[in-house]
Amino acid sequence: MVQKKIVDDIDNIDDFDDVPAGGTISDEHLLYYLKQGREIEFMYNKIEYFICHSVEGRAVWSGTVRLTDHYDDRNEEFINTATIEGVTVAEIFKNKQAEITTIF
Repeated sequence: MVQKKIVDDIDNIDDFDDVPAGGTISDEHLLYYLKQGREIEFMYNKIEYFICHSVEGRAVWSGTVRLTDHYDDRNEEFINTATIEGVTVAEIFKNKQAEITTIF
């Protein structure tokens, strides 16, 4: 689980660089992007996924199939409870298993 301290201090973080396609980011870096309202496309186990930010809230999609519930602005809860193939989004990024395709 991402520590609360990270969430509280996220507005003061300015040392996250842009990520080139094919790169990885940590769960803290992901949370930083989500708090900014960004959307992320990434590859995990050779399948492309998309973390959207719509009026319904955040969700993980694969193609046209929504894989998770929508979460409003509860980004920390989202990464710690939303799963792909039984693994939380936080763990996927923490373990550097997500290959970034695009960050919007």
